[in-house]
Amino acid sequence: MKELHFISFNYPYPPSYGGIIDVYYKIKALSDLGIKIHLHCFVNNIPESLDAEIKNITENVFFYRKKKNPFSYFSTVPFAAAMRNF
Repeated sequence: MKELHFISFNYPYPPSYGGIIDVYYKIKALSDLGIKIHLHCFVNNIPESLDAEIKNITENVFFYRKKKNPFSYFSTVPFAAAMRNF
């Protein structure tokens, strides 16, 4: 069986705006094709539990807390990338 690691810059449920709608329905479609999804999410707050819809379409979910350092604004690396540096 094929496996795929998928990176999301936010938790994709509920799919309520552009980028997250895209992420959610891509992992759902890939899961429906029989591909095991390992989802990696960068979030502000790590949720205490997973939604049933995400549990059903992923093999496992990993959360990483976004770093909010104001000095990242002055970095040569774009802020969106710097806050996801782990």
